[in-house]
Amino acid sequence: MIPRDQAVEAGTITRKWGFEGEVLLKSAEEFAHLKKLPESVFVEIQGRLVPFLVLSARRQGAGAFVVLLADSAPPVLERLLQATVWLLRKDLAAAKKAAYTAEDPEGYEVVDKTHGTIGTVKEVWSREEQPLLVVTSHGKEILIPMDPGIIRRTDHKKRRIHIEAPEGLIDMYLNP
Repeated sequence: MIPRDQAVEAGTITRKWGFEGEVLLKSAEEFAHLKKLPESVFVEIQGRLVPFLVLSARRQGAGAFVVLLADSAPPVLERLLQATVWLLRKDLAAAKKAAYTAEDPEGYEVVDKTHGTIGTVKEVWSREEQPLLVVTSHGKEILIPMDPGIIRRTDHKKRRIHIEAPEGLIDMYLNP
């Protein structure tokens, strides 16, 4: 068991998410800026901090993560609902450092080779199989895979991402 003075309260598991055994972790306000979770977290069960491996975690809007924990069979998931999640202080320090040093494309302008400026990056969906840029354009959302075959270059000074979207991708969202 980990001593509480080596951990910090990071949020609460608020509900099940989807059908794959994932849960929604609502981050405590001071951790809303984190871009990713450490490889393991501790869940408070009956007053004890129980370690769980994080198999996958992705941001879900501001201040929340969708998390798949190891050993999260349905009976275990039921016990985790409304449970407090804790992070080791040393893991939190590394995660905070990564949040401040990583280039965050939110707010960057997206320019397509064919269509020109198409919108602004609203957020990044960090999906294990394929991260996606969520771009807002004329009140609509466009999902652009973060693939080297699509993203040609990023100009951090001008906060601009240049892409070459596959034929029909942009039109599919803007002209359904």
